[in-house]
Amino acid sequence: VNFSESAENVEISLDCAVAPEYTLAYLCGDGEAMNSIAVPTAVHDREEIRTGASSHFIFTAEPFSANVLTLRKI
Repeated sequence: VNFSESAENVEISLDCAVAPEYTLAYLCGDGEAMNSIAVPTAVHDREEIRTGASSHFIFTAEPFSANVLTLRKI
């Protein structure tokens, strides 16, 4: 989770090898965002396929986001 107004680098260190491609699921919106009938997607979920995972890598968490990385052990 990143409660900051700016992106945050998160150092990830694992004790096993993982495939470089991973899935990122996250919720995002600005710090004051709130869903409503008028704006139902101010805070919304997204899912992306990313690359660059390894046993040691840096993940950048977007501002005001909650993130779940799904890695595949190899």
